[in-house]
Amino acid sequence: MPGKPGMKGEGLGGRREGAGRPCSKVSIKPAEAFFVTQASADGRQVGMSELWLVESVTRSVILFRNTETGDTIKLVR
Repeated sequence: MPGKPGMKGEGLGGRREGAGRPCSKVSIKPAEAFFVTQASADGRQVGMSELWLVESVTRSVILFRNTETGDTIKLVR
């Protein structure tokens, strides 16, 4: 452990490559549907869930459309 006698030097403390849970990947395709739910600060659901469809997917933009209202959300990377 850093800070103990003899535990000083290069490579002690800081970030460790490969440590921790591996990153997960999600594939999103056009015409897929997602239920979206809003939550309050204490984690309780607010209102009804909404159904959102994936309209288009490009390398840097994902476009979602609400099935009921027609509202859109554009996610830009």
